[in-house]
Amino acid sequence: WAVGEGGTIIHWDGVVWTGATSPTTTRLNGVSGRGGSELWAVGAAGTLLRFDGASWAAVSLGTSEELNAVAITPMEAWIVGNGGVTFKWSGAAWSSVPSDTTNNLRAVWGWARNDVWAVGDSGTIRHWTGTSWVEVSSTIGDATLLALSGTDTASVWAAGERGTLVRWRGNAWNCEPGPSASDLHDVSGIGANVAWAVGRDGTALQWDGVTWTRRPLGTNKLVLSVWASTPNDVWAVGAEGARYRWNGTSWVDYSTGGEWGIGLWGSAPDDVWAMADNPQRWNGTQWSSVPNPGGFMSGVWGTGPSNVWAAGGHDESKVYRWSGTQWLGEVLGPMNGLRGISGTGANDIWVVGRRGVVFHYDGMAWSASTSGTTADLEAVWAGAVDNVWAVGGGGTVIHWDGEAWSPIASGVAAGVGLAGVWGSGPCDVWIVGGGGGTLIHGP
Repeated sequence: WAVGEGGTIIHWDGVVWTGATSPTTTRLNGVSGRGGSELWAVGAAGTLLRFDGASWAAVSLGTSEELNAVAITPMEAWIVGNGGVTFKWSGAAWSSVPSDTTNNLRAVWGWARNDVWAVGDSGTIRHWTGTSWVEVSSTIGDATLLALSGTDTASVWAAGERGTLVRWRGNAWNCEPGPSASDLHDVSGIGANVAWAVGRDGTALQWDGVTWTRRPLGTNKLVLSVWASTPNDVWAVGAEGARYRWNGTSWVDYSTGGEWGIGLWGSAPDDVWAMADNPQRWNGTQWSSVPNPGGFMSGVWGTGPSNVWAAGGHDESKVYRWSGTQWLGEVLGPMNGLRGISGTGANDIWVVGRRGVVFHYDGMAWSASTSGTTADLEAVWAGAVDNVWAVGGGGTVIHWDGEAWSPIASGVAAGVGLAGVWGSGPCDVWIVGGGGGTLIHGP
């Protein structure tokens, strides 16, 4: 069955589509049923129709809200609509059920009496537990979800605007096996189909949107950071002056001898920064030293060649900004063990460190942010003002939704340290770490 504008109802009999007599001229938005004699259709202005095996008839639901979807579960049926309205069919009558949201609900799907999902505007996700609707947090920001389906209680898909596609895996991140047994220290990329991960023993892995492929650096050095400007221009840096550049077909060795590279970031192919004890900068032809802002720097990120931020310092408590001619420093607190830094713009920057330390810069000042964890945080990636990820020791993953940090199950053993995080969008985030080449893809 299919429904649509003007109350249209059509039926496929296995050979041809034919029109059915409809009791309404109101737009219909959804149809679902069980067998040939229990079907429901919903639409604008609270319209509800029932098919009894012979004909369609209108049923009063007592609402004027737009009804967007109807779904049949094994023992019940559900309707969702604008204003957060939800209705449940007991087998004998429909009853209104509070959803605790006023956002428009666009789709509904259920697996059992205690396992029903509804999604809608502004990233709204609600789960029916058998007694009430419960809000479920997600990482998609304000994208409206328009469709919902699943195969079982641990595999539910929702799709929506801006290409949003999210999957429920039973409230956990799923580990994806990678082609390396070496611990991985960093991950970066430039889109859903271009990502790189690096780690011990000169390990470099390339993601093409489908699989990870080994791209050996030709060294056994520890590689600590990776950054890509284009698919054919990728830098990897690490211990003992390791500097390697991917040209699209192979790695070219630009190693400098002794200067380590811990943090790595660039504003352009001819402006790349490598941070450690003695920071270096690539100008398109060679690496050269730049003034040390004040000790060992482990993280770097920026918005342009004259606005580069670094985290660390002699006591690991400072952040520094390169103005284009000099470093300007600010102390965030004693012995914070600052590690990773990332942002979405000059007025939205995050830095993380030991014992769950998190600071945020709003363009005017730095302020502490409660992370909810005491684990050492090693890396942070900011995809949007309401989509920030931080990872660290003990398999720790936390997520910022624009208002607060929340723990996210990583699915890895408690002893596995997570060292790098990067994403191309709210539905495509990669995390790497120890434990023999941990690669996590989510959410």
